[in-house]
Amino acid sequence: MKEHLYLGLPLIATTLISGSAQYVDGTIISSHFKDEATFAIFRFGAKEFQLVIMLATGLSTALLSEFSTREKMKDSLIMLKVKSKKLMHFLFPTSMIAMLLANWVYP
Repeated sequence: MKEHLYLGLPLIATTLISGSAQYVDGTIISSHFKDEATFAIFRFGAKEFQLVIMLATGLSTALLSEFSTREKMKDSLIMLKVKSKKLMHFLFPTSMIAMLLANWVYP
């Protein structure tokens, strides 16, 4: 158990810190702007395109096991480059279209 905790502690800390950013940001915005409309704009419109975050996190999680040994590192980096390039070619145009349509979709 100690060995697993020793090896997994950086991953656990990273997950906790990155997950807490949403709560900290929400608390800061809530303290400065009291109306719910401003918080909704920040939370769902101004911060990030949720599809991009979900797919990038999914790719990161799926490929995490590929980097377990040094022998697989070179092949894993090539796979990461190929898969992230495919994801980029899908998400960048989707994000651009969403930004152009945002005024009509979210009045």
